[in-house]
Amino acid sequence: MKKHPVVVGCICVIVVFVIQLTLLVVWHKPLKEAALQASLWTGFMALWWFIPQGMRRRTARNLEAKGQFLAYIRYPQARPGSLDSIWDQGILTPSLGAFRFQPALYDTLEPSGGARTFTVVEVSRVLRKLKRHDSTYIGVQGCRATTVTTDPEVIDIAASPAALQKIIDHVAPLRKSDIP
Repeated sequence: MKKHPVVVGCICVIVVFVIQLTLLVVWHKPLKEAALQASLWTGFMALWWFIPQGMRRRTARNLEAKGQFLAYIRYPQARPGSLDSIWDQGILTPSLGAFRFQPALYDTLEPSGGARTFTVVEVSRVLRKLKRHDSTYIGVQGCRATTVTTDPEVIDIAASPAALQKIIDHVAPLRKSDIP
């Protein structure tokens, strides 16, 4: 299902249409009126789901072509109530042993504030699933998170599992056991 979100969306649209049509006919609406009403509401629902989905896929494709990823960072060791629970959305550009994070707003990923470069000391290779209260500020479903120790602080990075794996593979500093 996660590999084919459009197929899942189409199946959901068909199921919703059938349920709406059935309920409207049961509630004594004429068949033509019920079919029209069910079609309109199902069409609105489909647009509400498919348009943002397409925009997200297009954005991810454009970023990946540049070697960048949509990611969220937070500072778990910050004082409670400040930046310890708020995820900051932005564009992450990995490089060997470091990454650059440019905070960005909205679906257009308009830059917000200055970019920051983090020097990576250690990367946890464990991808953890975000709990409901952890993903409050994340607008994308299916994100996973990992912890990164940087020069001045510890941060959490959340992104799609594929993007996180690429980030980990590219950013993680070489250990003596990794050198041939």
